[in-house]
Amino acid sequence: MPPRTAKPPPDDAKEPSWEPELKPEKWLQARIKKTAGNTPRYEASYYGPYNCLLCHYFPYQRKFLVKPQPKLRIPYNADAADFNPDLISAGLVDRISYTSTGYLVIGRDVPGSVFLEPDFVVVKATEGIRSDRSLLHVEIKLEDNEERWNMAKVQLIEYMETAAHAEQIPMSGLLICGGRVEIYQMKTLADPARRVEKRCAVNSQTLWAFLQAFASENGEK
Repeated sequence: MPPRTAKPPPDDAKEPSWEPELKPEKWLQARIKKTAGNTPRYEASYYGPYNCLLCHYFPYQRKFLVKPQPKLRIPYNADAADFNPDLISAGLVDRISYTSTGYLVIGRDVPGSVFLEPDFVVVKATEGIRSDRSLLHVEIKLEDNEERWNMAKVQLIEYMETAAHAEQIPMSGLLICGGRVEIYQMKTLADPARRVEKRCAVNSQTLWAFLQAFASENGEK
């Protein structure tokens, strides 16, 4: 008698819930703390540790991509492109292209183009090259002082609003100055990005719990 084989799951079977480990590895916690406490000369000194932190919560196995310093541009009106005399006269119509999130933009050297560069963006990815969905924008500054916080807040909100124009909403943002962080969320284009948690340490239960829950909400394969 042939051995019995297990029945395959039905097509509509739900995937088991998933969430990353709450706390990052202890060595990474220590590295972040020491880097912030040492006040490095260059902002880039933070990129490695914070990239590791993001990859801990947003692994590629769950179809996340952590993009370092991606280029963000205001979506361009496709209907207007064919009739824009400035573009036509300059021979720049062929400079129009699609981004990895699927919206139309013009080259950074074309008049009217807006070019932004956050430190990191976490996206939900697919096998396609034009279907990424922005989830989390991250802006990092060296110094933990109010001048830096205020300047970086303007930048972060501009990043989130730019992505929102391409209907990449809802989304969240992290504003990191030194070893502390503010968490922002934007639910609709009409609702501006708002801080949702008090300023806290990067190595804190508050940030870890937020990132764990946020990754789990978007962790379906």
